Amino acid sequence: MKTGKFGGLVFRELYLGRKQLLLYLLFFLIIALGGWLVMLSFRYGNIGMLLDEVLKDSSTFPGTDAETVQERMRSTLVMFMKFMPAVMSAGAIMTASDIIAKDTVTAWNRYLHCTPVTPLKYASVKVTVNFIFTALSLVMGLVHIALISLLSGNGMTYSDLSAFVLLCMLIAFLSFIAQIWIILLRNRDLGMLASLITVMVPIWIIAWNNRGTDDSDDTFNTVVKFCEELCPWTPLIFTGMLALLFAALYLLYKRREK
Repeated sequence: MKTGKFGGLVFRELYLGRKQLLLYLLFFLIIALGGWLVMLSFRYGNIGMLLDEVLKDSSTFPGTDAETVQERMRSTLVMFMKFMPAVMSAGAIMTASDIIAKDTVTAWNRYLHCTPVTPLKYASVKVTVNFIFTALSLVMGLVHIALISLLSGNGMTYSDLSAFVLLCMLIAFLSFIAQIWIILLRNRDLGMLASLITVMVPIWIIAWNNRGTDDSDDTFNTVVKFCEELCPWTPLIFTGMLALLFAALYLLYKRREK
């Protein structure tokens, strides 16, 4: 690999993150496979048959419509099986922050100043790798949600799409902030802690201000509506996030390590 080649530098990033990425993929496939099997059993196999037997017994849910209970249980199960593996696929975005941590621990950032790689090129490489990991996570998660929707007998709704895309954007933002903090603090654990505080404090403040809302259904519907309204803007939001990451990394790589 030639040091100054853009493709070689991208390959270096992917090579460094290969183990972490494969670990995320393995967890995703295991959980997703379990979800697919559960959904098949719920629709065609033993889980669905046992549930029907339990619900036929009127003493199990006295005063409750068995069909209503079954539909609620079914919708809850479908939602869980949709988003649990999808969240795991979105975790692959964090691979980029793990690579930054390796560069910091091994003092690669200091050695970088002795190479012909310019800060502009290296920041471009990092942004490209972040885009690759985010795109991979989106594709895996959306394919899984579409497959679970097919197995459950329901099509993938716009609510599913928007919720997962917004979730990926949140995790991507966390990863971007973590990369900046890790470089600034030169410590992976402190960088991750600082990034969590940076992202979660505003969320906690918003939740605290809305604490008077006790109706969980209203809260859930509000979140879903917010995701649906914001989803069309996610390409622009993600582009802005990448631009900010590029500017931050360029300035950080441009400065000399002390």
